[in-house]
Amino acid sequence: MSSSEPEPTLYIAYQPIFTKDMSIHAYELLFREGAEELCIIKDGDHATKQVVFNAIEGFGLDRIVGGAKAFINHTRGALLAPSQLPHDRVVIEILEDVVVDKDMLRAVIKLYEQGYKIALDDFQFHESFVPLLELAHYVKIDLSLQPNKELPDLMRKLKPYQVELVAEKIENEQDYELCKQLGFDYFQGYYLQKPIILKGEKG
Repeated sequence: MSSSEPEPTLYIAYQPIFTKDMSIHAYELLFREGAEELCIIKDGDHATKQVVFNAIEGFGLDRIVGGAKAFINHTRGALLAPSQLPHDRVVIEILEDVVVDKDMLRAVIKLYEQGYKIALDDFQFHESFVPLLELAHYVKIDLSLQPNKELPDLMRKLKPYQVELVAEKIENEQDYELCKQLGFDYFQGYYLQKPIILKGEKG
């Protein structure tokens, strides 16, 4: 690239996941194409690849999350490909639309055996996801998808599994107080803190 051409601009967003005492447990890294707050993802595989590149090669995890862990969304394609992410720094977050079949389950088992922690995103209980529950460390429940009245029943179904529960998309104080009363372990959402967008130049 010649010196007269501008360097490509990199973007990434990160949103904290809080503990019960409001300390930061981890950050979720989010795809962004620009400085706008909202982003419509048209290609999940591209979004995952871009987040991984920006987090590792572009900015570096230390700059984005410090010493905390980073949750990174993974599509089916990303799960089936060899991971270059540091297993002690990254939580593999499996998107809710991933089809659970033998190939995918085999890939997740391999990640688990390599030392990665596994999170299930936007979780709604279905028998096909039971094998993943046996491997997961975290289950994230999207409050915008799960009616409040159904939360206690869902949490009862998850109780036999050794998972920590993350309430996400917390939009108001009522949701936050309800999730604390129900016994969620971690909390994420605009009510607590909006994603922070980081901008940088690719050198």
